Amino acid sequence: MTPWDSLEAGDWVGAWTAAIQQDTVSHKAVIAMVMAQWWASPLDAVEVVKSAQASPLMRCASAYVELLQGRGDIVPRLITDLQSISLTDVPAWVRHWLMIEHAGRSRALDQQALLVRKVLERAETRSLSWLYLACMLSLDQKEIDKAPIKRILRNVRTSNPHALLLNVELSDDNNKRREGLEQLVQRFSDAYWIDIRYFQILAALGDVELIISRLDRLAAQGTIDGRAIQRWLMLSLSHPAWFQTFAQRHARASTLVPRTARCKGAIDTYALIYAWISSDIAMAHQIYSVSTEYGKTSLTKEEERNRVFYNYILHLCLFMQNNSHIYRQSTDKIYVIGESHALSPHGISFSLNGRLAQAYACFVMGVKMFHLKSASKNIYKSCVLAQIENSPYDSPIIFAIGEIDCRLHEGIWQYAHKTGQSPEVVAEVTVREYVEFLRETLAERDPKLITLQGVPAPLASLEELQTADERQKFLNMIRWVNLCLKRETLNAGWSFLDTYSATAGDDGRSTGEWHLDSHHLKPSFYPQAHRWLLRSDHDPIA
Repeated sequence: MTPWDSLEAGDWVGAWTAAIQQDTVSHKAVIAMVMAQWWASPLDAVEVVKSAQASPLMRCASAYVELLQGRGDIVPRLITDLQSISLTDVPAWVRHWLMIEHAGRSRALDQQALLVRKVLERAETRSLSWLYLACMLSLDQKEIDKAPIKRILRNVRTSNPHALLLNVELSDDNNKRREGLEQLVQRFSDAYWIDIRYFQILAALGDVELIISRLDRLAAQGTIDGRAIQRWLMLSLSHPAWFQTFAQRHARASTLVPRTARCKGAIDTYALIYAWISSDIAMAHQIYSVSTEYGKTSLTKEEERNRVFYNYILHLCLFMQNNSHIYRQSTDKIYVIGESHALSPHGISFSLNGRLAQAYACFVMGVKMFHLKSASKNIYKSCVLAQIENSPYDSPIIFAIGEIDCRLHEGIWQYAHKTGQSPEVVAEVTVREYVEFLRETLAERDPKLITLQGVPAPLASLEELQTADERQKFLNMIRWVNLCLKRETLNAGWSFLDTYSATAGDDGRSTGEWHLDSHHLKPSFYPQAHRWLLRSDHDPIA
Protein backbone atom coordinates (compact mmCIF):
# COMPACT_ATOMS: atom_id res chain seq x y z
CA MET A 1 0.00 0.00 0.00
CA THR A 2 1.39 3.40 -0.97
CA PRO A 3 1.22 6.44 1.36
CA TRP A 4 -1.51 7.86 -0.88
CA ASP A 5 -3.53 4.65 -0.48
CA SER A 6 -3.18 5.09 3.30
CA LEU A 7 -4.44 8.69 3.11
CA GLU A 8 -7.39 7.57 1.01
CA ALA A 9 -8.24 4.97 3.66
CA GLY A 10 -7.98 7.53 6.46
CA ASP A 11 -4.78 5.98 7.87
CA TRP A 12 -2.66 9.08 8.47
CA VAL A 13 -0.23 7.29 10.77
CA GLY A 14 0.34 4.60 8.15
CA ALA A 15 0.78 7.27 5.48
CA TRP A 16 3.40 9.05 7.59
CA THR A 17 5.25 5.85 8.48
CA ALA A 18 5.44 4.77 4.84
CA ALA A 19 6.29 8.22 3.48
CA ILE A 20 9.27 8.96 5.73
CA GLN A 21 10.98 5.76 4.54
CA GLN A 22 11.34 7.08 0.97
CA ASP A 23 12.73 10.25 -0.56
CA THR A 24 10.66 10.57 -3.72
CA VAL A 25 8.62 13.67 -4.60
CA SER A 26 5.41 11.69 -4.16
CA HIS A 27 6.43 10.62 -0.66
CA LYS A 28 7.48 14.16 0.25
CA ALA A 29 4.06 15.42 -0.83
CA VAL A 30 2.42 13.09 1.70
CA ILE A 31 4.94 14.16 4.35
CA ALA A 32 4.00 17.80 3.79
CA MET A 33 0.26 17.12 4.06
CA VAL A 34 0.57 14.99 7.19
CA MET A 35 3.02 17.47 8.71
CA ALA A 36 0.54 20.29 8.21
CA GLN A 37 -2.57 18.50 9.51
CA TRP A 38 -1.59 15.59 11.76
CA TRP A 39 1.47 17.17 13.35
CA ALA A 40 0.00 20.73 13.22
CA SER A 41 3.25 22.21 11.90
CA PRO A 42 2.40 24.03 8.66
CA LEU A 43 5.69 25.93 8.44
CA ASP A 44 7.61 22.65 8.51
CA ALA A 45 5.26 21.49 5.75
CA VAL A 46 6.09 24.62 3.73
CA GLU A 47 9.78 23.78 3.99
CA VAL A 48 9.13 20.24 2.74
CA VAL A 49 7.23 21.63 -0.26
CA LYS A 50 10.02 24.08 -1.06
CA SER A 51 12.71 21.42 -0.77
CA ALA A 52 11.07 19.07 -3.27
CA GLN A 53 10.80 19.18 -7.03
CA ALA A 54 7.50 20.31 -8.51
CA SER A 55 5.01 17.60 -9.43
CA PRO A 56 1.22 17.30 -9.68
CA LEU A 57 1.03 15.60 -6.29
CA MET A 58 3.31 18.24 -4.75
CA ARG A 59 0.98 20.91 -6.14
CA CYS A 60 -1.85 19.19 -4.27
CA ALA A 61 0.24 19.11 -1.12
CA SER A 62 1.08 22.79 -1.54
CA ALA A 63 -2.61 23.68 -1.90
CA TYR A 64 -3.44 21.73 1.25
CA VAL A 65 -0.66 23.35 3.26
CA GLU A 66 -1.83 26.80 2.17
CA LEU A 67 -5.36 25.88 3.19
CA LEU A 68 -4.28 24.85 6.69
CA GLN A 69 -2.31 28.07 7.10
CA GLY A 70 -5.52 30.01 6.68
CA ARG A 71 -4.60 31.22 3.20
CA GLY A 72 -7.74 29.80 1.68
CA ASP A 73 -8.02 32.76 -0.68
CA ILE A 74 -5.39 31.33 -3.01
CA VAL A 75 -6.61 27.73 -2.81
CA PRO A 76 -9.39 28.06 -5.45
CA ARG A 77 -6.81 29.10 -8.03
CA LEU A 78 -4.58 26.17 -7.07
CA ILE A 79 -7.52 23.77 -7.30
CA THR A 80 -8.50 25.19 -10.70
CA ASP A 81 -4.96 24.55 -11.91
CA LEU A 82 -5.25 20.96 -10.72
CA GLN A 83 -8.35 20.36 -12.86
CA SER A 84 -6.19 20.19 -15.98
CA ILE A 85 -3.87 17.54 -14.56
CA SER A 86 -4.23 14.00 -15.82
CA LEU A 87 -5.92 11.57 -13.45
CA THR A 88 -2.92 9.31 -13.88
CA ASP A 89 -0.87 11.99 -12.10
CA VAL A 90 -3.42 12.96 -9.43
CA PRO A 91 -6.32 10.69 -8.42
CA ALA A 92 -9.74 12.29 -8.62
CA TRP A 93 -10.36 11.76 -4.91
CA VAL A 94 -7.39 13.98 -4.00
CA ARG A 95 -8.83 16.93 -5.92
CA HIS A 96 -12.30 16.32 -4.51
CA TRP A 97 -10.84 16.18 -1.01
CA LEU A 98 -9.17 19.58 -1.44
CA MET A 99 -12.35 21.16 -2.77
CA ILE A 100 -14.55 19.68 -0.02
CA GLU A 101 -12.31 20.66 2.86
CA HIS A 102 -11.72 24.11 1.39
CA ALA A 103 -15.46 24.70 0.98
CA GLY A 104 -16.05 23.77 4.62
CA ARG A 105 -13.20 25.88 5.99
CA SER A 106 -14.30 28.90 3.93
CA ARG A 107 -17.91 28.42 5.15
CA ALA A 108 -19.23 27.70 1.64
CA LEU A 109 -21.32 25.00 3.28
CA ASP A 110 -24.00 24.60 0.61
CA GLN A 111 -21.24 24.19 -1.95
CA GLN A 112 -19.52 21.62 0.28
CA ALA A 113 -22.76 19.65 0.57
CA LEU A 114 -23.17 19.71 -3.21
CA LEU A 115 -19.62 18.41 -3.72
CA VAL A 116 -20.19 15.62 -1.20
CA ARG A 117 -23.43 14.62 -2.92
CA LYS A 118 -21.73 14.38 -6.30
CA VAL A 119 -19.00 12.15 -4.90
CA LEU A 120 -21.54 9.89 -3.19
CA GLU A 121 -23.56 9.59 -6.39
CA ARG A 122 -20.53 8.60 -8.45
CA ALA A 123 -18.70 6.50 -5.85
CA GLU A 124 -15.73 6.15 -8.17
CA THR A 125 -13.11 5.55 -5.50
CA ARG A 126 -12.26 2.40 -3.59
CA SER A 127 -12.77 4.05 -0.23
CA LEU A 128 -14.75 7.06 0.95
CA SER A 129 -12.91 7.45 4.25
CA TRP A 130 -11.10 10.50 2.86
CA LEU A 131 -14.49 12.12 2.07
CA TYR A 132 -15.81 11.82 5.62
CA LEU A 133 -12.51 12.96 7.11
CA ALA A 134 -12.37 15.97 4.79
CA CYS A 135 -15.80 17.03 6.06
CA MET A 136 -14.91 16.35 9.68
CA LEU A 137 -11.64 18.28 9.52
CA SER A 138 -13.49 21.29 8.14
CA LEU A 139 -15.88 21.36 11.13
CA ASP A 140 -13.34 22.80 13.57
CA GLN A 141 -14.87 26.26 13.49
CA LYS A 142 -17.16 28.03 15.90
CA GLU A 143 -20.82 28.58 15.09
CA ILE A 144 -20.67 26.64 11.84
CA ASP A 145 -23.95 25.71 10.14
CA LYS A 146 -24.03 21.91 9.98
CA ALA A 147 -27.45 21.68 8.33
CA PRO A 148 -26.34 21.41 4.64
CA ILE A 149 -24.02 18.46 5.16
CA LYS A 150 -26.52 16.81 7.53
CA ARG A 151 -29.14 16.80 4.79
CA ILE A 152 -26.79 15.05 2.37
CA LEU A 153 -25.70 12.36 4.83
CA ARG A 154 -29.15 11.71 6.29
CA ASN A 155 -29.88 8.73 4.06
CA VAL A 156 -26.35 7.37 3.71
CA ARG A 157 -26.11 3.80 4.95
CA THR A 158 -22.59 2.62 5.66
CA SER A 159 -20.46 0.81 8.23
CA ASN A 160 -17.46 3.04 7.53
CA PRO A 161 -16.20 4.23 10.94
CA HIS A 162 -15.24 7.62 9.54
CA ALA A 163 -18.76 8.15 8.22
CA LEU A 164 -20.23 7.16 11.58
CA LEU A 165 -17.78 9.49 13.31
CA LEU A 166 -18.79 12.38 11.06
CA ASN A 167 -22.47 11.80 11.79
CA VAL A 168 -21.76 11.92 15.53
CA GLU A 169 -19.69 15.08 15.10
CA LEU A 170 -22.57 16.77 13.31
CA SER A 171 -24.67 16.62 16.49
CA ASP A 172 -25.12 19.95 18.28
CA ASP A 173 -25.76 18.24 21.62
CA ASN A 174 -22.53 17.54 23.53
CA ASN A 175 -24.17 14.82 25.60
CA LYS A 176 -25.37 13.02 22.47
CA ARG A 177 -21.95 13.42 20.90
CA ARG A 178 -20.33 11.91 23.97
CA GLU A 179 -22.76 8.98 24.01
CA GLY A 180 -22.23 8.42 20.28
CA LEU A 181 -18.46 8.58 20.60
CA GLU A 182 -18.46 6.19 23.54
CA GLN A 183 -20.36 3.68 21.43
CA LEU A 184 -17.96 4.14 18.51
CA VAL A 185 -14.92 3.80 20.78
CA GLN A 186 -16.21 0.44 21.99
CA ARG A 187 -17.16 -0.72 18.51
CA PHE A 188 -13.99 0.41 16.67
CA SER A 189 -11.14 -0.01 19.14
CA ASP A 190 -8.51 0.54 16.43
CA ALA A 191 -10.04 3.63 14.77
CA TYR A 192 -7.81 6.28 16.29
CA TRP A 193 -9.61 9.24 14.71
CA ILE A 194 -12.58 8.31 16.91
CA ASP A 195 -10.40 8.34 20.03
CA ILE A 196 -8.94 11.72 19.11
CA ARG A 197 -12.38 13.28 18.68
CA TYR A 198 -13.56 11.54 21.83
CA PHE A 199 -10.89 13.17 23.97
CA GLN A 200 -11.85 16.58 22.55
CA ILE A 201 -15.42 16.31 23.81
CA LEU A 202 -14.18 14.95 27.12
CA ALA A 203 -12.10 18.12 27.38
CA ALA A 204 -15.28 20.18 27.04
CA LEU A 205 -16.79 18.17 29.89
CA GLY A 206 -13.73 18.44 32.12
CA ASP A 207 -13.08 14.71 32.50
CA VAL A 208 -9.31 14.93 32.94
CA GLU A 209 -8.80 11.41 34.29
CA LEU A 210 -10.50 9.79 31.31
CA ILE A 211 -8.72 12.11 28.86
CA ILE A 212 -5.31 11.20 30.28
CA SER A 213 -6.08 7.49 30.15
CA ARG A 214 -7.27 7.68 26.52
CA LEU A 215 -4.26 9.76 25.44
CA ASP A 216 -1.90 7.42 27.31
CA ARG A 217 -3.31 4.57 25.21
CA LEU A 218 -3.04 6.51 21.93
CA ALA A 219 0.54 7.48 22.71
CA ALA A 220 1.42 3.87 23.51
CA GLN A 221 -0.02 2.86 20.12
CA GLY A 222 1.71 5.72 18.32
CA THR A 223 -1.64 6.98 17.02
CA ILE A 224 -1.70 10.38 18.73
CA ASP A 225 -1.51 13.58 16.70
CA GLY A 226 0.42 16.79 17.40
CA ARG A 227 -2.40 18.74 19.05
CA ALA A 228 -3.34 15.79 21.27
CA ILE A 229 0.29 15.35 22.33
CA GLN A 230 0.45 18.95 23.47
CA ARG A 231 -2.85 18.65 25.35
CA TRP A 232 -1.57 15.40 26.91
CA LEU A 233 1.56 17.12 28.21
CA MET A 234 -0.36 20.23 29.28
CA LEU A 235 -2.74 18.17 31.43
CA SER A 236 0.10 16.13 32.89
CA LEU A 237 1.78 19.39 33.98
CA SER A 238 -1.43 20.99 35.25
CA HIS A 239 -3.00 18.20 37.31
CA PRO A 240 -1.19 17.10 40.50
CA ALA A 241 -2.28 13.48 40.07
CA TRP A 242 -0.16 13.13 36.93
CA PHE A 243 2.62 15.67 37.47
CA GLN A 244 5.02 13.09 38.91
CA THR A 245 4.75 10.94 35.78
CA PHE A 246 5.21 13.85 33.36
CA ALA A 247 8.80 12.84 32.50
CA GLN A 248 7.66 9.48 31.10
CA ARG A 249 5.03 11.15 28.92
CA HIS A 250 7.51 13.69 27.62
CA ALA A 251 9.99 10.92 26.80
CA ARG A 252 7.31 9.08 24.81
CA ALA A 253 6.19 12.26 23.05
CA SER A 254 9.79 12.91 21.99
CA THR A 255 9.86 9.60 20.13
CA LEU A 256 6.64 10.37 18.25
CA VAL A 257 6.92 13.91 16.92
CA PRO A 258 8.97 14.79 13.83
CA ARG A 259 12.55 15.74 14.65
CA THR A 260 12.20 19.32 13.44
CA ALA A 261 13.17 22.35 15.51
CA ARG A 262 9.54 23.46 15.66
CA CYS A 263 8.00 20.16 16.70
CA LYS A 264 10.79 19.15 19.08
CA GLY A 265 11.03 22.65 20.57
CA ALA A 266 7.30 22.77 21.27
CA ILE A 267 7.45 19.45 23.14
CA ASP A 268 10.58 20.42 25.06
CA THR A 269 8.95 23.64 26.24
CA TYR A 270 6.64 21.56 28.43
CA ALA A 271 9.70 19.81 29.84
CA LEU A 272 11.24 23.19 30.66
CA ILE A 273 8.16 24.14 32.69
CA TYR A 274 8.36 20.78 34.46
CA ALA A 275 12.06 21.32 35.19
CA TRP A 276 11.36 24.76 36.68
CA ILE A 277 8.54 23.54 38.95
CA SER A 278 10.70 20.55 39.94
CA SER A 279 13.60 22.95 40.68
CA ASP A 280 15.75 20.90 38.29
CA ILE A 281 17.82 23.64 36.71
CA ALA A 282 20.31 21.10 35.35
CA MET A 283 17.50 19.58 33.27
CA ALA A 284 16.51 23.02 31.99
CA HIS A 285 20.12 23.77 31.04
CA GLN A 286 20.38 20.47 29.16
CA ILE A 287 17.22 21.22 27.16
CA TYR A 288 18.40 24.71 26.26
CA SER A 289 21.80 23.40 25.19
CA VAL A 290 20.23 21.23 22.46
CA SER A 291 17.37 23.53 21.39
CA THR A 292 19.10 26.75 20.33
CA GLU A 293 17.64 26.49 16.82
CA TYR A 294 14.09 26.58 18.22
CA GLY A 295 14.78 29.90 19.90
CA LYS A 296 15.34 31.64 16.57
CA THR A 297 13.24 29.77 14.01
CA SER A 298 10.10 31.33 12.54
CA LEU A 299 6.78 30.12 13.99
CA THR A 300 3.07 30.59 13.42
CA LYS A 301 1.13 32.70 15.93
CA GLU A 302 -0.25 29.52 17.49
CA GLU A 303 3.22 28.01 17.80
CA GLU A 304 4.62 31.25 19.21
CA ARG A 305 2.66 30.69 22.44
CA ASN A 306 4.97 27.83 23.34
CA ARG A 307 8.06 29.89 22.65
CA VAL A 308 6.82 32.56 25.07
CA PHE A 309 7.16 29.88 27.77
CA TYR A 310 10.51 28.79 26.34
CA ASN A 311 11.89 32.33 26.75
CA TYR A 312 10.10 32.93 30.05
CA ILE A 313 11.66 29.90 31.74
CA LEU A 314 15.05 30.95 30.37
CA HIS A 315 14.62 34.38 32.00
CA LEU A 316 13.57 32.76 35.27
CA CYS A 317 16.60 30.45 35.26
CA LEU A 318 18.96 33.36 34.60
CA PHE A 319 17.29 35.40 37.32
CA MET A 320 17.73 32.56 39.82
CA GLN A 321 21.37 32.22 38.83
CA ASN A 322 22.00 35.91 39.54
CA ASN A 323 19.78 36.20 42.64
CA SER A 324 20.23 32.92 44.48
CA HIS A 325 19.99 34.64 47.87
CA ILE A 326 16.19 35.05 47.61
CA TYR A 327 15.65 31.35 46.84
CA ARG A 328 15.87 30.20 50.44
CA GLN A 329 14.52 26.81 51.47
CA SER A 330 11.61 26.76 53.90
CA THR A 331 9.44 24.00 55.29
CA ASP A 332 6.39 26.29 55.12
CA LYS A 333 4.87 26.67 51.68
CA ILE A 334 2.79 29.28 49.88
CA TYR A 335 0.83 27.50 47.16
CA VAL A 336 0.53 29.72 44.07
CA ILE A 337 -2.29 28.42 41.88
CA GLY A 338 -2.55 29.90 38.42
CA GLU A 339 -1.28 30.17 34.87
CA SER A 340 2.17 31.36 33.82
CA HIS A 341 2.17 34.08 36.49
CA ALA A 342 2.31 31.35 39.13
CA LEU A 343 5.79 30.36 37.89
CA SER A 344 7.54 33.65 38.69
CA PRO A 345 7.47 33.40 42.52
CA HIS A 346 8.25 29.67 42.52
CA GLY A 347 11.05 28.82 44.95
CA ILE A 348 11.25 32.26 46.58
CA SER A 349 10.76 32.69 50.33
CA PHE A 350 8.81 35.80 51.27
CA SER A 351 6.41 37.04 53.89
CA LEU A 352 2.68 36.90 53.25
CA ASN A 353 0.33 38.17 55.97
CA GLY A 354 3.25 38.16 58.38
CA ARG A 355 4.20 34.54 57.70
CA LEU A 356 7.48 33.63 55.98
CA ALA A 357 7.13 30.74 53.52
CA GLN A 358 8.49 29.45 50.23
CA ALA A 359 6.34 29.73 47.10
CA TYR A 360 5.41 26.58 45.22
CA ALA A 361 3.85 26.86 41.75
CA CYS A 362 0.61 24.92 41.24
CA PHE A 363 0.58 25.53 37.51
CA VAL A 364 -2.55 25.24 35.35
CA MET A 365 -1.57 26.07 31.80
CA GLY A 366 -3.83 28.60 30.09
CA VAL A 367 -6.46 28.93 32.82
CA LYS A 368 -8.62 32.07 32.74
CA MET A 369 -11.14 33.54 35.14
CA PHE A 370 -13.64 32.78 32.40
CA HIS A 371 -13.04 29.03 32.80
CA LEU A 372 -14.00 29.08 36.47
CA LYS A 373 -17.64 30.07 36.30
CA SER A 374 -19.69 27.98 38.74
CA ALA A 375 -21.91 26.41 36.07
CA SER A 376 -19.15 25.52 33.62
CA LYS A 377 -17.26 22.25 33.12
CA ASN A 378 -13.85 22.17 31.48
CA ILE A 379 -10.37 20.76 31.96
CA TYR A 380 -9.00 24.02 33.39
CA LYS A 381 -11.59 24.07 36.14
CA SER A 382 -10.94 20.42 36.92
CA CYS A 383 -7.21 21.10 37.24
CA VAL A 384 -7.73 24.14 39.49
CA LEU A 385 -10.04 22.13 41.74
CA ALA A 386 -7.42 19.37 41.94
CA GLN A 387 -4.68 21.90 42.79
CA ILE A 388 -6.84 23.37 45.56
CA GLU A 389 -7.62 19.91 46.93
CA ASN A 390 -3.90 19.10 46.86
CA SER A 391 -3.01 22.21 48.89
CA PRO A 392 -2.93 21.67 52.69
CA TYR A 393 -5.73 23.34 54.64
CA ASP A 394 -3.32 25.21 56.92
CA SER A 395 -1.16 26.66 54.13
CA PRO A 396 -1.65 30.03 52.41
CA ILE A 397 -2.77 30.10 48.78
CA ILE A 398 -2.28 32.82 46.17
CA PHE A 399 -4.45 32.70 43.05
CA ALA A 400 -2.59 34.18 40.08
CA ILE A 401 -5.36 34.07 37.47
CA GLY A 402 -6.73 36.80 35.23
CA GLU A 403 -3.96 38.21 33.05
CA ILE A 404 -4.87 36.00 30.09
CA ASP A 405 -8.45 37.32 30.31
CA CYS A 406 -6.99 40.80 29.83
CA ARG A 407 -4.97 40.29 26.66
CA LEU A 408 -5.63 42.07 23.41
CA HIS A 409 -6.42 39.01 21.27
CA GLU A 410 -8.50 36.96 23.69
CA GLY A 411 -10.64 37.13 26.76
CA ILE A 412 -12.68 40.12 27.87
CA TRP A 413 -11.62 42.57 25.15
CA GLN A 414 -12.43 40.25 22.26
CA TYR A 415 -15.66 38.96 23.79
CA ALA A 416 -16.89 42.51 24.39
CA HIS A 417 -16.27 43.46 20.77
CA LYS A 418 -17.91 40.28 19.51
CA THR A 419 -21.07 40.73 21.59
CA GLY A 420 -21.32 44.51 21.41
CA GLN A 421 -21.03 44.90 25.17
CA SER A 422 -18.72 47.29 26.96
CA PRO A 423 -15.47 45.73 28.24
CA GLU A 424 -16.33 46.98 31.73
CA VAL A 425 -19.62 45.06 31.79
CA VAL A 426 -17.94 41.85 30.59
CA ALA A 427 -15.10 42.34 33.06
CA GLU A 428 -17.42 42.81 36.02
CA VAL A 429 -19.42 39.68 35.25
CA THR A 430 -16.26 37.64 34.62
CA VAL A 431 -14.64 38.71 37.89
CA ARG A 432 -17.80 38.24 39.93
CA GLU A 433 -18.37 34.69 38.65
CA TYR A 434 -14.68 33.80 39.15
CA VAL A 435 -14.70 35.00 42.76
CA GLU A 436 -18.05 33.32 43.41
CA PHE A 437 -16.58 30.00 42.26
CA LEU A 438 -13.67 30.45 44.67
CA ARG A 439 -16.01 31.41 47.52
CA GLU A 440 -17.96 28.19 47.06
CA THR A 441 -14.82 26.08 46.70
CA LEU A 442 -12.92 27.66 49.59
CA ALA A 443 -15.86 27.95 52.01
CA GLU A 444 -14.19 25.71 54.61
CA ARG A 445 -10.77 27.37 54.34
CA ASP A 446 -9.47 30.08 56.66
CA PRO A 447 -10.03 33.35 54.73
CA LYS A 448 -6.83 34.78 56.21
CA LEU A 449 -4.89 32.21 54.17
CA ILE A 450 -6.42 33.22 50.81
CA THR A 451 -4.93 35.89 48.54
CA LEU A 452 -5.97 36.86 45.03
CA GLN A 453 -3.35 38.47 42.83
CA GLY A 454 -4.37 41.29 40.51
CA VAL A 455 -3.47 41.80 36.87
CA PRO A 456 -0.26 43.78 36.24
CA ALA A 457 -0.43 46.87 34.07
CA PRO A 458 0.49 45.92 30.48
CA LEU A 459 4.02 46.31 29.18
CA ALA A 460 3.27 44.58 25.86
CA SER A 461 2.91 46.77 22.78
CA LEU A 462 -0.56 48.12 21.99
CA GLU A 463 0.36 49.30 18.49
CA GLU A 464 -2.30 47.06 16.93
CA LEU A 465 -4.91 49.37 18.47
CA GLN A 466 -4.84 52.07 15.82
CA THR A 467 -6.20 55.03 17.76
CA ALA A 468 -5.30 56.64 21.07
CA ASP A 469 -8.95 56.29 22.10
CA GLU A 470 -8.91 52.50 21.57
CA ARG A 471 -5.66 52.18 23.49
CA GLN A 472 -7.09 54.15 26.38
CA LYS A 473 -10.24 52.00 26.42
CA PHE A 474 -8.07 48.90 26.61
CA LEU A 475 -6.03 50.33 29.48
CA ASN A 476 -9.24 51.37 31.24
CA MET A 477 -10.49 47.79 30.95
CA ILE A 478 -7.42 46.45 32.79
CA ARG A 479 -7.78 49.10 35.47
CA TRP A 480 -11.47 48.18 35.88
CA VAL A 481 -10.69 44.45 36.10
CA ASN A 482 -8.37 45.20 38.99
CA LEU A 483 -10.89 47.41 40.75
CA CYS A 484 -13.48 44.63 40.44
CA LEU A 485 -11.01 42.02 41.64
CA LYS A 486 -10.02 44.13 44.63
CA ARG A 487 -13.62 44.83 45.61
CA GLU A 488 -14.81 41.23 45.28
CA THR A 489 -11.72 39.82 47.00
CA LEU A 490 -11.88 42.08 50.00
CA ASN A 491 -15.63 41.63 50.32
CA ALA A 492 -15.00 37.86 50.47
CA GLY A 493 -12.76 38.43 53.48
CA TRP A 494 -9.52 37.57 51.66
CA SER A 495 -6.37 39.54 50.90
CA PHE A 496 -5.64 41.25 47.60
CA LEU A 497 -2.16 41.56 46.08
CA ASP A 498 -2.43 44.75 44.06
CA THR A 499 0.07 44.09 41.28
CA TYR A 500 -1.64 46.75 39.17
CA SER A 501 -0.79 49.58 41.58
CA ALA A 502 2.74 48.20 41.84
CA THR A 503 3.31 48.28 38.09
CA ALA A 504 1.11 51.04 36.59
CA GLY A 505 2.38 54.47 35.66
CA ASP A 506 0.20 57.54 35.35
CA ASP A 507 -0.88 56.50 31.85
CA GLY A 508 -2.00 52.98 32.88
CA ARG A 509 0.97 51.34 31.17
CA SER A 510 3.59 49.44 33.13
CA THR A 511 6.65 51.39 34.19
CA GLY A 512 8.68 48.25 33.57
CA GLU A 513 10.24 48.27 37.03
CA TRP A 514 8.72 44.95 38.06
CA HIS A 515 8.36 43.24 34.67
CA LEU A 516 10.61 40.33 33.67
CA ASP A 517 9.25 40.31 30.09
CA SER A 518 6.27 41.84 28.30
CA HIS A 519 3.77 39.96 30.50
CA HIS A 520 5.30 38.49 33.66
CA LEU A 521 6.53 39.93 36.95
CA LYS A 522 10.12 39.66 38.11
CA PRO A 523 10.57 37.14 40.92
CA SER A 524 12.12 39.98 42.96
CA PHE A 525 8.68 41.57 43.21
CA TYR A 526 7.51 39.01 45.77
CA PRO A 527 9.90 39.82 48.64
CA GLN A 528 8.43 43.35 48.30
CA ALA A 529 4.85 42.19 47.82
CA HIS A 530 3.79 43.19 51.35
CA ARG A 531 3.90 46.82 50.17
CA TRP A 532 0.88 46.17 47.92
CA LEU A 533 -0.96 43.56 49.97
CA LEU A 534 -4.43 44.62 51.15
CA ARG A 535 -6.37 42.82 53.85
CA SER A 536 -10.13 42.57 53.84
CA ASP A 537 -10.33 45.63 56.10
CA HIS A 538 -8.69 47.57 53.23
CA ASP A 539 -5.67 48.44 55.34
CA PRO A 540 -2.30 47.90 53.64
CA ILE A 541 0.13 45.72 55.58
CA ALA A 542 3.25 47.63 56.55
